[in-house]
Amino acid sequence: MSKGSEKPGEFRRYRQALAVLYVGTIAAGFALLAASVAKQLLWSPHVEFEGPRLEEDNPDPRLLLECNRHVQALYDQLDQETLDLLGSPPRGRDRDIRREWEAFGKDWIQQWHRVNAQCRFEELSDSMGDAYERLAEVHGDLRAMRLKYQSILVRFDKEQADELLDMKRALDDSRRAFEALLPQD
Repeated sequence: MSKGSEKPGEFRRYRQALAVLYVGTIAAGFALLAASVAKQLLWSPHVEFEGPRLEEDNPDPRLLLECNRHVQALYDQLDQETLDLLGSPPRGRDRDIRREWEAFGKDWIQQWHRVNAQCRFEELSDSMGDAYERLAEVHGDLRAMRLKYQSILVRFDKEQADELLDMKRALDDSRRAFEALLPQD
């Protein structure tokens, strides 16, 4: 068929379908973005905490240090739990790393919100100086890092955990076979 023999409306329905698909995808993306922003603004969790809240006017250096200790503790807990889950020997196929991570994550995210409310990172990060801004940035980044660690753990659980368990069993079987060769006293 030559180019000149195409009918003017021959591909019109396909172009319309693609345009609807394209506009629908963009609309869905904007709707998800708007829902995420609305959720963050309107339905952020109510957090109870003990102790004083950081004030913008003349902040107490002891409270700033306490905020730093809280963020450091969040960092340490996240780091340690990840290392424990990745580094502990497989205990069998009944082990569910995801369940263990989610149990840890529920408490950790509550602590994260509590520290955010007490230290007012979202409200004050631009108005309290460089040191506070760096602390607020680390606090915010920890939440994203938790999701990255979760991704690593899920991939580990899917790909390597069974292989490591099989290797451990092979080592145990080998050891028992060698022990059986030892002379009995």
